[in-house]
Amino acid sequence: GKEKKAGEELIQESAKKQKVEDEKEISKLKQLMEIILDKEEVAINAIHLVVKSPRIVDWKID
Repeated sequence: GKEKKAGEELIQESAKKQKVEDEKEISKLKQLMEIILDKEEVAINAIHLVVKSPRIVDWKID
């Protein structure tokens, strides 16, 4: 509705006003994103190990 459109307009306006001059900020954000993605990957791998565990497979069958 109207709220969503107003929200989108606010985001666009703030994006226009926000000119990132400091590339260090961008690189910090990229590093943070990489850390977050690495942690997610580790979590996903851990889940796969748990799912592939024969004990859990046997438990599900019983």
